[in-house]
Amino acid sequence: MAERAPAPKGKGTVKSKGKGISKDKGEGGSSKPWAHSAKPRQVHESELSPGMSGIIVTCDTHIEKSAVRESFAVLSQVWDHADIRPDAQLGAAKDGAPSADSVAVELPAGSGGAVIDFAQEIANEVSQLKEDKRFFVAQTGCPGFVVLRVNTAIRTRPRMLDLVNKILASAVSEDGEFGVRFVARMLPCQTVVRAETAKIVAAVREVVSAVAADRKRAGLPLFPSFAIQFKKRYAGNIERDEVIKAAADAAQLELPAAKVNLSAPAVCIVLEVIKNCCCVCVVDHWNEYKRYSVRALQGKTLTLESAAAPTEPPIDETLINETLINETPIGVMPTDEPDAASAAREGARGTKRAWRADVTAPPEID
Repeated sequence: MAERAPAPKGKGTVKSKGKGISKDKGEGGSSKPWAHSAKPRQVHESELSPGMSGIIVTCDTHIEKSAVRESFAVLSQVWDHADIRPDAQLGAAKDGAPSADSVAVELPAGSGGAVIDFAQEIANEVSQLKEDKRFFVAQTGCPGFVVLRVNTAIRTRPRMLDLVNKILASAVSEDGEFGVRFVARMLPCQTVVRAETAKIVAAVREVVSAVAADRKRAGLPLFPSFAIQFKKRYAGNIERDEVIKAAADAAQLELPAAKVNLSAPAVCIVLEVIKNCCCVCVVDHWNEYKRYSVRALQGKTLTLESAAAPTEPPIDETLINETLINETPIGVMPTDEPDAASAAREGARGTKRAWRADVTAPPEID
């Protein structure tokens, strides 16, 4: 009986381990069905992504939850007392026209003839529920670095720069109304963009233009100087010098009379790059608020309080001597003579020195 010829070895078949079954890959194909079906990663709404705005909070590692709870409490207090500037109404109906899904119900004549729009009532209730929470945590994946995303469903909200400035002004003051324990630093983040030089430059120009327009409306002069602060975390595909130079050129276009001043800038543009996103922050009290470090400002407050506190008078040795003399028992005069133990030790030392001298002395020659 003729033997069966072995199957040719080549790219057409792949032998699976342990089962002896061959699987046809096809010409130029792959045995892994997922090799050529990779889909783009979907970004969850809780992750840091372009288009967000809010507040950057830094703290020590492993206490991020405590820092977030503390930030929520402090920001809620400041928000309630902040000067809120109304924004444009979102989703408002034009010319008072009802929506297509609205259901109007007319009450009986005895009730005054009012009309209830159930769809509008439900929409108002949902909007109210969304507005109850002002901030959300945007996950960054970096220990000690948290971004609090502001709720965009809130139609009227204060500027993030005003909120942070009020907290830091309280830290500088003596009363310390908004004292914090876990938060190390707070920065207002006007916008988040992808960590690309072109998009960072466009964002810097847009934010600086908005801040300059606010100063013009308030009747304040434009900033005479500026500086660029750049820091990156878990991002190795972006050049620091290139971004700083491009951002400085963009700021110069919006502030033509401003000069670069790294020691005492009137306005500072902070670029915090985290992975593939860049948080653009424009602050106007960089040196006054110690680089927006809450911990440094509170340390300064404690130093001032300790300096203003009354100090104890210096110790007078004369009073101590008088007290010792007064506390001496009657009939016993204070003396400087050594006690018996000290005398014994001193005698032993003298004997030892005398013995050494006898041993090391040269012999006498008759």
